[in-house]
Amino acid sequence: MNISTLKIKTHVFLLFGLLALDQIFKAWARNAGFASFQHGIFLGNELPLDSLNLNLALVTISILFLFLYFLLLIQLPKKIAASRLGLTLLTMGIVGNGIDRLVANKVTNLFASMNLSDISFWAGLILFLYLFIKDRFFNKHQNNRSNMLILPKDQVRLSLIFSLLVLAAGLILGIFGAMFLNIHFVDYQLNGHLLLKKYIFLHIAVTFALSLMFFIFCIFFSHKLAGPVFGFLSYLKRNNGVMKGEFRSRDRDFFHALEEFDREIANKKS
Repeated sequence: MNISTLKIKTHVFLLFGLLALDQIFKAWARNAGFASFQHGIFLGNELPLDSLNLNLALVTISILFLFLYFLLLIQLPKKIAASRLGLTLLTMGIVGNGIDRLVANKVTNLFASMNLSDISFWAGLILFLYLFIKDRFFNKHQNNRSNMLILPKDQVRLSLIFSLLVLAAGLILGIFGAMFLNIHFVDYQLNGHLLLKKYIFLHIAVTFALSLMFFIFCIFFSHKLAGPVFGFLSYLKRNNGVMKGEFRSRDRDFFHALEEFDREIANKKS
């Protein structure tokens, strides 16, 4: 079976099926008594946070990534549909361990400080990057619209602008939240200032993660914006600037008005 022909709903079923299988294996390992537990992020490495705050940050990032997964699953072009499998495995790895942290504040490992989620994460990351980069940036497509970055400067600039807006909004909300904590809670708690520092660290980490995810999504989304512009310019070049009413945009593209404008000008000339 060609993995590029798998439908979106198949990937969704695969994701939740693997998540269920991962939890079954972990429950079996705990009941059998040979499970090990991890409080850190990678091979037990710790961040300057207690386990509760670390888990809060990682669970939040897992939820954000799951949201990004569904957006990318829809936005990925058919020609690189095989990358969806890698994206599904990658998401399973992140969300699988996120469920552990949400339920038990720690990750259950089966062997060698790893579990099914970890294996899925690395396999998915390697597969996704290989298929995506190979197809989108190294293959020479006859039709440049097959490339993800059709108008690279414009697409990257647009993505940066929106990502910076998300980052600014997140930091502004963070300042408001820090002031709120400082006014209402810090003075009444023995470790109030330590709590405030942890909140600031967590908020900055999550905000930057959200901004990065938004940048990646904007790159995909901007393809739908740049595509019809690039197509219309190519159409004019092929016809030496003459509008013949033959321009056709794709169903999921924006700016279908270009197609109508082309027909309108062609009808006036005739």
